[in-house]
Amino acid sequence: MIGFVEGATDKFDRLYDAPFDVEKKSMEFYSFVEDVHKATIQGLPVLKEDTKTIKVGFVVDELGDYSIDIQEEQIEEAYYIYLLDTEKGVTVDLKQSEYNFTVDAVGENNTRFKVVYTKNKLKTLSADSYEMDANKFLVYLNERKELIATYNNSVDDIDEVSVFNVQGRKVASFKGEQKMNTSNLSSGVYIVSAKLQDNRSLNRKIVLVD
Repeated sequence: MIGFVEGATDKFDRLYDAPFDVEKKSMEFYSFVEDVHKATIQGLPVLKEDTKTIKVGFVVDELGDYSIDIQEEQIEEAYYIYLLDTEKGVTVDLKQSEYNFTVDAVGENNTRFKVVYTKNKLKTLSADSYEMDANKFLVYLNERKELIATYNNSVDDIDEVSVFNVQGRKVASFKGEQKMNTSNLSSGVYIVSAKLQDNRSLNRKIVLVD
């Protein structure tokens, strides 16, 4: 549960935040406090900025179909509430409909979903249209092992690039026009997420080897 209340901060507040039970294995959602701590209940400052994005994770012990919807709304009418499914590339207006999705792997997933509260109407995307868009997003290493991300053969439309490990923890970030040295990252699988200028997100999986 995510709420915007007087007195709360973006940090962990004992009065407003409840830690997630890490022993829980059945389907349960949680948000992240300071991008690190899992919370079943997260209290945030009263919403004033035009856009607020919150990463949402979940744990599941059974494969199958699930859904996400809004139980209550206690924010200004001016705000849209969108769910971003970064794996499927779907953007859903949760004020208009619930979102049904399929889970094909048990355990934690900390990179798939984001909730966006915004005063700006976003373009909703289906899985098919995302697939076409995602093909324009390329990630590669140059001869100096620097990571480079491009969209439509250019860096101009990329605002920021974030790199996550398989546990969903952000390990690096850089602006779209920059490059990132990967020599300090251990071998393994990483998710590279690009935030575009129009607030859309695109992901690529990469494997780093020594």
